[in-house]
Amino acid sequence: MKRERHYSPETHRALSVLGKLIAAERRRQRRTQVDLAGRAGISLPTLSKIERGSASSEIGSVFELATILGIRLFPDVDDVRLDQRLALTPSSVRNSLAPVDDDF
Repeated sequence: MKRERHYSPETHRALSVLGKLIAAERRRQRRTQVDLAGRAGISLPTLSKIERGSASSEIGSVFELATILGIRLFPDVDDVRLDQRLALTPSSVRNSLAPVDDDF
């Protein structure tokens, strides 16, 4: 039996917004759902779910649709700076066995 997932209101809102952006851009470009689904390699019901903001769709399919339509997903992210920032953070975190003396 498939386990039901629960998502936060913010996740549902983000899915809804992205689905609406995809539907609006598809319509602006005068593309049919059949055409876009075929171009993305997904089924028509999957495209319909994505446009309605369903949380059950694969994220790769959602991102592919956005890319095909020219929707920038992370316009303010600088990949180089993000890579540099990640390089400065530890790859793992160890818990200290010694108690912390925080009595100032």
